[in-house]
Amino acid sequence: MTRILSPDISGGEAGEQLYSYNQRNLLTTVTTGAGGGVYNPNASYAYDGDGNRMQQTDYSA
Repeated sequence: MTRILSPDISGGEAGEQLYSYNQRNLLTTVTTGAGGGVYNPNASYAYDGDGNRMQQTDYSA
């Protein structure tokens, strides 16, 4: 998992993006954290046995 912090306008922490990868180093989920331990999924990805992306699910509305 990779965690990227997003600063707000004053330089403080505004939120974060969490990127999760599978054992083949392919992106599997993107999650946004708004602070206070609340995380919302943004997208998920599924791959076939050759590593080709077969499905993308977008959770943003």
